[in-house]
Amino acid sequence: MIAAVACGAFLPACSVTDALYTAGGSAAGAAAGGFIGSKASSNPAAPIIGAAGGAAIGGIGTILAINSVKAGQRKQFQQGYDLGASDTVKRQYWILQNLQKGKPEPAYRLTYYRFTIPPDPNAPVKTVPRDIAIPIYE
Repeated sequence: MIAAVACGAFLPACSVTDALYTAGGSAAGAAAGGFIGSKASSNPAAPIIGAAGGAAIGGIGTILAINSVKAGQRKQFQQGYDLGASDTVKRQYWILQNLQKGKPEPAYRLTYYRFTIPPDPNAPVKTVPRDIAIPIYE
């Protein structure tokens, strides 16, 4: 409870998961502090003081650990974003270069040769001359 309030007060960007982790760290710190306080001193208030100190240290330690992990994640995200942005710029550069080159000329050239086929004078049927075009790849 204390850790969730502290997380909400000092770190407004904390998520519910972060608050739960912080509460868990505080509970573990309180248990460890209470145990150490009861074993280290014969004072009846020592376990309570140890638990309070352990809870504070556990909560703060957990918050620091969470923020460290998040900072690493943000850094990795930024590196990936930068790499992606530079890749996009490279692609656009090469698209522009290829557009300026124009289309490559094919290794061959298509030529049409036109011929007129005269009618066969010996054919039993009278025909008219025909024009044909023969495509040749040179």
